[in-house]
Amino acid sequence: MPFNDNITTTPAERKLLIAKIGIGLAVLGMIISYTYVWIKFLDMEAARDAALFHHNFYRSRHGSAPLRRNADLDMLAQMCASYYKPKGMIDHSCPYYKSGINFYFSEADGIGENGLGVGAGAHPWSEIELGELGTWAFYKETYNYNFSDFKNDLETHFGNVGHFTEILWRDTREFGLGYTTYTLDGGKTYGTLGVFLYSPAGNVLTKDKELFIMNVKPVIPGAKPIRSVIPRNAN
Repeated sequence: MPFNDNITTTPAERKLLIAKIGIGLAVLGMIISYTYVWIKFLDMEAARDAALFHHNFYRSRHGSAPLRRNADLDMLAQMCASYYKPKGMIDHSCPYYKSGINFYFSEADGIGENGLGVGAGAHPWSEIELGELGTWAFYKETYNYNFSDFKNDLETHFGNVGHFTEILWRDTREFGLGYTTYTLDGGKTYGTLGVFLYSPAGNVLTKDKELFIMNVKPVIPGAKPIRSVIPRNAN
């Protein structure tokens, strides 16, 4: 039989074909996006171990039990990092973990978020630098925290102590970390974003703020000195 190249389609068939193409492109986009997240998730293993080591060292100085890694939190943190990447900043709007729990204060057990944005420069932090220097950037807020007048600290400059108190929070048991970089000026400068997730969330705010007394303790006698683990390029 001769080939018939005069095939026609109805408007309904054309709409269906366009819809199928659109769905296929959407699925392809999702696959590419989640593949990127999964690759970054695997690349972050050494950084997560480094961050966990430093978290637990600092916690031990204050008598808090060590945290443990949680793969679900790691994945959520990496998804949040990818979510923040186009923004070039962390505004604590990530939709992938339990809503209603904000960055600084939580009112129920959930997931707490510490966010770290390293300003644009000649090169971004590596994953390992994020794990080590990022944790130190949070912990050094200890110099802003007055254990004898902590309520004033919480009310007047919480942004300068809240990362520190989250790291030490005694009721927190698990930890996850995500990382990404972003570019500015057409790729001439770079910045780094890190998402640290904790469960149960720390910084639980009550009217009298008494939970901070129970969960954020001063350095215990005989604690190892900070300088034994501070990264050499820390400031």
